[in-house]
Amino acid sequence: GVGLGITFYYLVIDLPPVTTREFANVSTIPAFFAITIFAMEAIGVVMPLENNMEKPRHFLGICGVLSQGMSGVTLIYMALGFLGYLRYGTNTEESITLNLPVHEW
Repeated sequence: GVGLGITFYYLVIDLPPVTTREFANVSTIPAFFAITIFAMEAIGVVMPLENNMEKPRHFLGICGVLSQGMSGVTLIYMALGFLGYLRYGTNTEESITLNLPVHEW
């Protein structure tokens, strides 16, 4: 939680306007979906979670544990991706933490 908060802090300070960035064209959408599905893949975590639940029937459904948890994770991924690109543009590294300043503790 603390690392995520620190990352968001460095992303929002001195944030440039959205109009200063060029966003991807349609031809990169398949790669976007491939990367997103890979990042969201968590079957190794999901199945044991369902098996250890006291009431596994609460796992699925629109208001189920899986939907609520993945919605939160998806929103965090979207915010990090958007703010990371807005802040660093084409200089964004593979992991946003590589863009964070190293001279501050």
